Amino acid sequence: MPGLDRFRLSSIEPSTVTDDIIDLMAGEEKFARHFHIPFQSGSDRILERMQRRYASGDYGELIHRIAERVPECGIGADVICGFPGEEDEHFQETFDWLEKLPITYIHAFTYSVRPGSTAESFGDHVPGDVKKRRTRALRKLSTDKNRAFRERLVGQELPVFVEEMRVAGEARLGGLTDNYVRVDLGPGTADRTMLDTRITGLSEDGLVGERLTTEPVSA
Repeated sequence: MPGLDRFRLSSIEPSTVTDDIIDLMAGEEKFARHFHIPFQSGSDRILERMQRRYASGDYGELIHRIAERVPECGIGADVICGFPGEEDEHFQETFDWLEKLPITYIHAFTYSVRPGSTAESFGDHVPGDVKKRRTRALRKLSTDKNRAFRERLVGQELPVFVEEMRVAGEARLGGLTDNYVRVDLGPGTADRTMLDTRITGLSEDGLVGERLTTEPVSA
């Protein structure tokens, strides 16, 4: 793919992630090692109420298959907290699945009623304080899992798609690794380009790195 440094999938439904896509990602260097695959719930009862066309076990098997074939793949998941009918045991199923799966970050959303939706007519809505508590628990889990993932990347050499940023008036370089982690490369200027870097540490929510070369990675 001449002239193309990197391409990345947007959010993709579990049922559309095929072995061919996983194998292409594993074998093509320009294919960013990153999936964002909605989970929504780890309870099959709640998934059925949401009218999702997969079970929690199917999702879990898919995530393990990706992690096995694409090492250090960044894998994100969307989850809805407090869907009508979600009891404590249903939420615990979700938490337990996410805790054990090799997911690197979680987007946890608090359920809100959509006028005209089927769920609006359900009579077993979850109290607001319970929904918020569950959302906080998953966001804390996401923070812990993402930090553990970033710690594994320290010391690695990774290409980063670099963009110039302004921080307190200072020109700095930063960008994303192919597995979807932001890297701060310190002061400097550059056009939008790919640079080889070495990851040297963690920032509050990303990584810190150093440039191994000032020359762009060849396409």
